[in-house]
Amino acid sequence: MTRSSRFLSALGAVLGVLAVAPVPTAFAHAGLDSSTPAANSVLEAGPTEIVLDFDETVEVALAQIELYDGSGTPLQVGRPRRGGDDTVLTAPLPTLGEGLYGVVWRTASVDGHVVSGSFAFQVGTGDGGDQTAFLDSLGAGREATSFVRWAHTAARWIAFLGIVLLLGSGLWAVRSGAGLRLLDSTRRLTWTGWIALWVGSVLTFMLHGAEAHAGGVGAMFDPHNWNDMLSTRTGVLIVLRMALAVALGLLLSLGLHRTDRLWRVSAVVASVMALMSFSGAGHASSASPSALWQLLDLVHLGGVVVWLGGLAVFGLASVEWFEGEESEAAVARFSRWSLVAVPVVAVTGVLAAWEYSDGFSDITATGWGRALLVKVVLVAVLVGVGGVTRWMLQHHGVASIRRTVLAEAVAGVLVLALVAGMVGESPRQAAPSKSYAGQLAAGGLIAAVSIGPGHVGANEIHVVITPQGGSLEAVAGAEARVSNAAAGLPASPVTLTAEGTNHFSGSVTFPAAGDWLLEVIVEVSDGQAVLLSSTVPVP
Repeated sequence: MTRSSRFLSALGAVLGVLAVAPVPTAFAHAGLDSSTPAANSVLEAGPTEIVLDFDETVEVALAQIELYDGSGTPLQVGRPRRGGDDTVLTAPLPTLGEGLYGVVWRTASVDGHVVSGSFAFQVGTGDGGDQTAFLDSLGAGREATSFVRWAHTAARWIAFLGIVLLLGSGLWAVRSGAGLRLLDSTRRLTWTGWIALWVGSVLTFMLHGAEAHAGGVGAMFDPHNWNDMLSTRTGVLIVLRMALAVALGLLLSLGLHRTDRLWRVSAVVASVMALMSFSGAGHASSASPSALWQLLDLVHLGGVVVWLGGLAVFGLASVEWFEGEESEAAVARFSRWSLVAVPVVAVTGVLAAWEYSDGFSDITATGWGRALLVKVVLVAVLVGVGGVTRWMLQHHGVASIRRTVLAEAVAGVLVLALVAGMVGESPRQAAPSKSYAGQLAAGGLIAAVSIGPGHVGANEIHVVITPQGGSLEAVAGAEARVSNAAAGLPASPVTLTAEGTNHFSGSVTFPAAGDWLLEVIVEVSDGQAVLLSSTVPVP
């Protein structure tokens, strides 16, 4: 089989896998669009279920929804299940009496990232207390232990390092002369890559389940977590990667000197699919169109394998090999390939970063963006050292570049560590929100107002009115409006609907961040109205 036909076979296999992969509906880490009950809402009667509506497909197998009463006692909640579509989670609730309740939720978005949050709601119109302090007492958005989170990042790094060393050293061992292929350093590097790929993938599978369930070390070994992972896209791809690692190990045991057609086709297809398992379980999997960005990420990883894998092989080669006859031709071939691989890595990396972060206007606002800037600096150092290496190769010969190539390989390992950390970070800053709860008083009236989730866009507002003297007499009606003079935004009416005696609710839209003036007009009786006002900060 010719080189071009082998490439087309591998590409066809990858496109086939990508074509049948489920296409997510949105991008990046999932965010909670809305909930029922809404955050800070005041209800006349207890809800029968919790509904969480996200802006992206989420993994129901990894979802957890917890409910606590006002004293912090956990209440029995049914197992989360899929709602109307892949972006909705629901869970049945027991009968709830009057009082304050807190919801703590966790799940994973389709690209494998764990997301969490919390909100409070109230049943009845009594004094619910400080909701912020209540949620803080519950450990709102609780996370896995710091050891599990750090270990998960380390496991991803080990897997990345493994795929680069295994495929990169294998590629250059096959493409170079027999002398490099038979070096002890090359064989050790290839097998080290295989072990790292296998161990890193197994640990990633176990630690991902532990992190998704907010557990500690013991959660890594919980068979229930493993079973949940097998029900997710990320879990299936990691298991596929482990199976491909076994296949690559079997092919490796037959020897890198093989020239028969079946061995080479099998090695190419297994290698490309192993790379695809990384692209399918990261940020690229939730971009749109998914297949295009996964293919771009695949090309990016392929360039990294060619470049960094070659640096490792040649950097660890013996002095005797560099002084041999075949070294000049092998290094010249690597130099030519790098001249293609490095621009490919740079261009695909820039395109992906632009897509994932939605432009570079606020790149330093996220941990992902700050890590990206450090990565750019390291890659620039790599390219700079590569330029020195190329100059030395042209002026001082092959034997002079061994140490600079090794230095490049070490810098490449640091880049892979950054990449492993970036995979667990969101490229886009979460939309800021700050719920509002306050008491407005005027003309002997007291109005308890809550607005949530408290962000730019649509919000839910609840107004509970206590007439003068604390009487239970019903007021005639209520309406509200919001304005932002500093932003030049005139008053916008808010329609309030009666939910019960002196309890009104509605939807209020804040088109921009800033300090908004909220005015509530309470019609105490025909011809008598009281104006209450307060400032609502919207982040």
